[in-house]
Amino acid sequence: MTRVENWSSSPYGPPLTQTYSTAQADRLGLPLDNSGSFPPGSYALIGWPEQTISGMVTYQDDSGVGVTLGGLLFSDMYLGYEHQVRIPPEFVLNAQVFYAQRHWEARLYLFNFTDEHYWLPNGFAFSRVRTLNLDTIYAGWPFWIEGTVTWKF
Repeated sequence: MTRVENWSSSPYGPPLTQTYSTAQADRLGLPLDNSGSFPPGSYALIGWPEQTISGMVTYQDDSGVGVTLGGLLFSDMYLGYEHQVRIPPEFVLNAQVFYAQRHWEARLYLFNFTDEHYWLPNGFAFSRVRTLNLDTIYAGWPFWIEGTVTWKF
């Protein structure tokens, strides 16, 4: 999956709201609202990786014992059209170990089993936050385990 915002056929580019912080404006005596637009062109979709690769493979033997391995790989994520702040490439690996029979199954989910540190943007894609240059990110979940037992009828 790839992403891009194409503003090429528009008379203006994406919106630009206050290109500097309020503290900088106060310190330098700059106006608090210098809203405008970037020029027409193609821009990275803010807060979304340029490329996303995901995959999953499952194996189950005849006795019902199985395992699933899955992963997500994200390329750089920019948090503003000016490309001053970015999240570097990151990945998350997940797994499941399970035992399944005709009428029931038990699963143990291992999320982020390599305990990778990854970041999630606050105002990704089409959120209004991206145009306000609120470049905030949150830490992704560390390694965690979840189990389920399912009865099928």
